[in-house]
Amino acid sequence: MTYDNILLETYTENIQELELEQAGLTYYPGYDGEIVEKFVTCNRPTCPCHRGYPHGPNKYFRHREGGRWKELYLGKKIIGDYLPKVESNNRIREIDRELTDLRSKLSAVKRRLGLRDKNDAPVQMRNDELD
Repeated sequence: MTYDNILLETYTENIQELELEQAGLTYYPGYDGEIVEKFVTCNRPTCPCHRGYPHGPNKYFRHREGGRWKELYLGKKIIGDYLPKVESNNRIREIDRELTDLRSKLSAVKRRLGLRDKNDAPVQMRNDELD
């Protein structure tokens, strides 16, 4: 078994595993972003936060809206609603990136082996590639 055959098998298995994982995830519209922690200073001028003891860490949902970054304060009651949905959406995006990369690598390996995908045109091997 050649190295390219091993790569072909490995990439195919990895793609199948990622597609299976992605099928088990749910996409939540409106939850594309990230959860960040920040220390903040309040509006009360006599508060100790103005003397170097800021409040926090507080959790915020940071997302893009109309090309600008927006932040939504997540209190203790709603963090439990946001966290799993944001994580699910982020994992879906991460899997999409990994799948794109793996499919590209798989295509290159198939070309080297003289195989073709269902939608590809027949592969012509050059003489210098046969060695």
